[in-house]
Amino acid sequence: MTNLLENLKISFFVLLKRMTIYFVIHSGLIRLYMHKNRRNVTILTLHGVMSEEYNREWLPLRPQIDPKRLDQGLAILSGYYNFVSLSMALDILNGKVEPVDNAMVITMDDGYVNQFELAVPICNKYDAHPIVYVVAGKGDGLTSLWFDRLDYVLQHIKSEEIALTIGDEKIVLDLRDRLVATKSYKLFRDKCKDHFVDDYTFNEYMNNLISRLETESGHSLENIQNNDLWCRLARLGSIRSYLNRYNLEIGSHTMSHYRLDKVDRLKIIQELELSKKIIEEKVGEKCIHLCYPNGDYSEEVIQLVKDGGYLSATTSDSGSNFPGQNVYKLKRVHFPLSGSMRELLFFVTFGGLRKAFSFNNSYD
Repeated sequence: MTNLLENLKISFFVLLKRMTIYFVIHSGLIRLYMHKNRRNVTILTLHGVMSEEYNREWLPLRPQIDPKRLDQGLAILSGYYNFVSLSMALDILNGKVEPVDNAMVITMDDGYVNQFELAVPICNKYDAHPIVYVVAGKGDGLTSLWFDRLDYVLQHIKSEEIALTIGDEKIVLDLRDRLVATKSYKLFRDKCKDHFVDDYTFNEYMNNLISRLETESGHSLENIQNNDLWCRLARLGSIRSYLNRYNLEIGSHTMSHYRLDKVDRLKIIQELELSKKIIEEKVGEKCIHLCYPNGDYSEEVIQLVKDGGYLSATTSDSGSNFPGQNVYKLKRVHFPLSGSMRELLFFVTFGGLRKAFSFNNSYD
């Protein structure tokens, strides 16, 4: 009886969500809302863009956007929004140029090869000029981000579960099947990020854990990097060719993806200054935009970002941006990983309602 009631509750919630979205869009309320907020700038964010069509060797637990879905989504959004570059958006927000009604910026985090190869051409198809934030210290094309390394090695562990310790807490990673493993993997990442108060200890813990699992399993993501389009990061030197072929901007996601509010002042300065210097030398373009790793920041971090010569910084705070606001606290909206195109339009427009409707997104 309990399961029946729970299923009925879920079904009712899903039906109510769909009816609400249908009414808001087809009644014209969404157009009215957008007209009222037409001076705001919406910044859309996405991470990996891939599908099994391009790589069948393995499938990450951390979801990525199918290129076809991105294409369909941008086709819908182009009928409601006007795409602009981040630099243009800054001029709008700073009052330097006349506002563009319902302006939208597309941002991509981490600098995956699939973003340059698959996502950027789709964006340009709709006259959208995205910005890709790259992790400068990973720009050799040979190293991976910790969460991708963990994702890969967990799928090559022979045991159905792994018992781990975080401080005094024992965590069991359940790897019985893909659905359970996906939830367990995300729960473990979130618990680790919440537990460690500084990113030195956090990264040391993760590197030691992942290295041990790679040794025990005999599998490492970095061993297949050259042929992997899921998680391979672009070489900084190769980005010049993309800039010659497509309309896009390049920004910094720091040197090593450390959360800036969880390291000391000297480390923050190093992450900001060195990444900016290396990107400008390797890519040949000015690096004036930053994306906070994990979306984490503090007032001290913001001041150091300003002092470091950056003109903007994006967060993981959800919502749109308005003229005159602090451009070092730019809000963003996730590109929905699932749902209909009608739902995609609704949740991009009303970004702050995503959690209220339990819309599924999972990013770092």
